[in-house]
Amino acid sequence: LTMKELSENGRASAERRRISNIVSFPPLRRRFCRARSIPPDAGVAREKAETRQTFNLANAPKNIACDWLLRSGTGQTMAFHKRKGESREHVLMKAMMWSMKDGQYPGTLFVEHNLENYKYTPDCIALDPKCPSTVRWWGEAGGLSSAKWLAIVKEYPEADFTFAKWGVNLKGVYPNFAKLLREQSPKKRRGWTQRDKGSANKACGTVELLSFPTDAAQLFFFPDTQELVIDGSKIQRIVMSHSGDIIESNCLGQ
Repeated sequence: LTMKELSENGRASAERRRISNIVSFPPLRRRFCRARSIPPDAGVAREKAETRQTFNLANAPKNIACDWLLRSGTGQTMAFHKRKGESREHVLMKAMMWSMKDGQYPGTLFVEHNLENYKYTPDCIALDPKCPSTVRWWGEAGGLSSAKWLAIVKEYPEADFTFAKWGVNLKGVYPNFAKLLREQSPKKRRGWTQRDKGSANKACGTVELLSFPTDAAQLFFFPDTQELVIDGSKIQRIVMSHSGDIIESNCLGQ
């Protein structure tokens, strides 16, 4: 054999060894193949989404996230989202407050609307259409800390407020709340500047306490039409001034 033939044979032998090594390369371990070969099941995700829509506002479990497009008594619609872990009573109170105030603040009501440069997010809020930074009404469902109330009233002293409770007798609640309002007055409150006191003296808003009955879903919510029709005579209601004086009530015998 000539040197050229030996060189070509050597290159052919090296190529065969390279191909042999590729073919005989050991396969990936089984655990790696199993972890990488199963794609996400789109059918399962679609089934979960369909399951979320089967619950109505009256029977949604607490551990399920749901979305509803509800209609008020005036015919307006609003989207409500129940987060996982949030009670349906809390969502229902927000929806009923929105439905009750829709006629008073048409087209200016929002649910869980983030305010610019403000740390608190209201459950419901009505803004001034001519000046969107002006709060006309603020609604909260459930508990309210004194620190939160102090911050809100300092920031929006001329706004109206509504605080909704679920199945609570307001006769036992309003005295402590009125006391809190009186103690939060500028003359007794610490940490207020002279400018804060001047703003508070201009306050003309009201503080409204509501207590919805425990069967409110059956009384006011119609699943077939997703409509909320509120009968005010079945709701306990107390309206006070920012200084804690009672203006109106339907449950105190006045």
